[in-house]
Amino acid sequence: MLNKVNLIGKLKEDIYIKKQNGEEVGILRLEIVDDSGKTNVFDCQLPSKKASNIFKMYGAGTMIEVKGRLQTAKDEELNTNYLEIISEEVTPLK
Repeated sequence: MLNKVNLIGKLKEDIYIKKQNGEEVGILRLEIVDDSGKTNVFDCQLPSKKASNIFKMYGAGTMIEVKGRLQTAKDEELNTNYLEIISEEVTPLK
């Protein structure tokens, strides 16, 4: 099965670390403007160590490319499923 995501956009804000399911993960918020001018924001998850390295080099407003995959997760409080973007590669664009 093919499960690949390739997104290009700007970091909406600085990357932050949060606890999720007992482990630390980095979250980067990617802002993408579509052809109609509508702004979409996607949260992309990555290992906390990788997030810390990216945070040191790039801040809000940096254009980046995110390559990764989709996975489903469950919100126990809201009793609903949602999609997560799991980042495997993050590259700054000039």
